[in-house]
Amino acid sequence: MLRFVFHTVLIFCSFSLTGQVDLVETHLPLIKIYTQGQSIEDDPKVLVRCEITDNPQGMNQVGDFPNVYKGFVGIEIRGQSSSLFDKKSYGIEFRDAAGEDLDVEILGFPKEEDFVLHGPYSDKSLIRNAIVYSMAADMMEYAPRCRFVELLIDDKYKGLYLFVEKIKRDINRVDIEKIKKDDIEGEALKGGYIIKFDKSDIAQETLWYSPYTAQGVNVNPAFIASYPKAADIEPEQIDYIRGFVTDFEHALAADDFTFKGKNYKEYIDVGTFIDYMLISELTKNLDSYRVSTFMYKSRGGKLKLGPVWDYNLALGNANFCASGDPEGWQYDFNSICPWDNWLNHFWWRRFLEDEEFVELLKERYLELRRSEFNLLNLYRRIDSLVVEVGDAAARNFDQHDVLGKHLWPNVFVGETHAQEILYLKQWLLKRVAFMDENLVDGSVASDPESMPLLYPNPNLGYFAVTLGKHNEEAEKILIYNSEGKVVTETAIENRSKVWFVEDFDHGMYYMRLINREGKTVGKFMKFIVF
Repeated sequence: MLRFVFHTVLIFCSFSLTGQVDLVETHLPLIKIYTQGQSIEDDPKVLVRCEITDNPQGMNQVGDFPNVYKGFVGIEIRGQSSSLFDKKSYGIEFRDAAGEDLDVEILGFPKEEDFVLHGPYSDKSLIRNAIVYSMAADMMEYAPRCRFVELLIDDKYKGLYLFVEKIKRDINRVDIEKIKKDDIEGEALKGGYIIKFDKSDIAQETLWYSPYTAQGVNVNPAFIASYPKAADIEPEQIDYIRGFVTDFEHALAADDFTFKGKNYKEYIDVGTFIDYMLISELTKNLDSYRVSTFMYKSRGGKLKLGPVWDYNLALGNANFCASGDPEGWQYDFNSICPWDNWLNHFWWRRFLEDEEFVELLKERYLELRRSEFNLLNLYRRIDSLVVEVGDAAARNFDQHDVLGKHLWPNVFVGETHAQEILYLKQWLLKRVAFMDENLVDGSVASDPESMPLLYPNPNLGYFAVTLGKHNEEAEKILIYNSEGKVVTETAIENRSKVWFVEDFDHGMYYMRLINREGKTVGKFMKFIVF
């Protein structure tokens, strides 16, 4: 059975949980790094050899010719808390033999040189970032493209990785103008820029501090340089983007939402802020709004929020600051954890004081609940990623023996990968129910998932029942075998019930919902256990 483990004290464990897998072949692209005796550190990048193999018609053998790439990359360890894990994540830049940047078309991605090898570790579903990046790609102007790969360094297997585009200015990434050092006046000064809220231990990366404190806390959030880099940006360019963003803040903070005769909506692309907010709330991402939060401005354009980045602590995977609770709002982080070093800006609560913004937020949520946020579509997205990972998950966990063990900052500890995926689905089910009730007053009841849902069918090692609109009237769930005999009778205590298929023999079964009068609610549902 599943185990739920809640922690009130944050403890970071540094003990080793690694084995050594001898990889022979994989259905995923295979990346091999050869350090030639160099140590990979957290800055600077070291120049190493790289080979990439991806045979589109079959398996990738370790000894295959590298048909995708054979050359050099610069590589470094990336991440802060994650850098302490046994499984490291890496930043890589494709380079020539002289160490100069080299744009390449790689694994179906548009030509560029900067990528990230994200190594999911405490995210034992392995797919949280992939879920959000793929979903955001269907919703937003741009989201980082990604593919699962397997990685070897010096012929030693390192596990399953997500090969991801790094956020940067490029026609195929954040499509804004290239601003040059002499673009210090006129229209050329107005774009493009990428700035962010983020963790930064380097004071020089901070362009300016907001004149407004974070919501409910006497801290002035810092705006961090992303593009141009802090070392490259000119004083006139800082003055321009700071002035533009500060004027927006003045308008947002004003009683009538205007400054110098301009409403705050004249400064920002409201749709991008709404989409970012809804993704962040659906996933209840611990980092949203305060770190890894990017925004960009093209020449003559409004400020846009995005792209999304770093959701490995989302979707119920963080056991502090109430992030793992499927209820509550992530924008309210400051009232829960006011002691944190990085806090939400005042923007989000202030947006919700604007009736027009709230109406647009609700309309967009209802639209997404019929598409990307539809529970069936969310489950299908998860299942498709699990299929894409395939047996690489087992190899990853043979190499990194973390299943059944608590790693910072897990809420749930599953004994198997399937249990981790089931927990993820259960968490989303509860999260969607909370947002339906508290954002749109349950007005999505006409959606398909408001009907009784048995999923997946046929099973994948377990199945779940969602009661939908029958939650209030249904009192009991009965399951019959093909001979009409009741094999399970369960009182209904919440919106979902989960059975593992080992509780059932192979065959055909039927599910029936019963109300307090003993009458059938809805219709019989048939399912198959293989």
